[in-house]
Amino acid sequence: MTTPAGLALLRLLPLLSSTVNLMFTTDEHVFLSTWMNPAYRDRANALLPPWFEHWLARGKWVILTSYPFSMATSLANIFTYRDRLQAVGAERWYWCGFAFTLAHFLWAPPAIKMLNAIPADVPKGESTASLRTWLRVNAARGLTADLPAWVFFVVAVVTVLGTA
Repeated sequence: MTTPAGLALLRLLPLLSSTVNLMFTTDEHVFLSTWMNPAYRDRANALLPPWFEHWLARGKWVILTSYPFSMATSLANIFTYRDRLQAVGAERWYWCGFAFTLAHFLWAPPAIKMLNAIPADVPKGESTASLRTWLRVNAARGLTADLPAWVFFVVAVVTVLGTA
């Protein structure tokens, strides 16, 4: 039997991890877009490929852990006292949050190709061009996958905990 506090924590976990996802997407955009400043474009094109290779090796672990964690905890919610979620109308919101978190990975094939172009210095001597393209894709993915997932998890948590 799950304790009330344990169940409340379970209900919150997808929202908390989705917040991490959304914040990481925002941080990527804020911090990586500083490389786009025209005042130091030549230096950025020279320094970005080796720096990005190091950053990518570290940053990928956030993606490889937090998004699956959001999906796993949303499924755990859906299948834990499911009748309670259905009774208050929260199950569908956890499913929507799950689906939009999964949608983040639908962007993976082109995004990975773009990410790999940056440390490979493609186009040669103009790696900021690849970064510019990836930043646009990252913003679109954040607005169409990460932000909706977060909103759906907010609605799920407010719905289920607001009726507890």
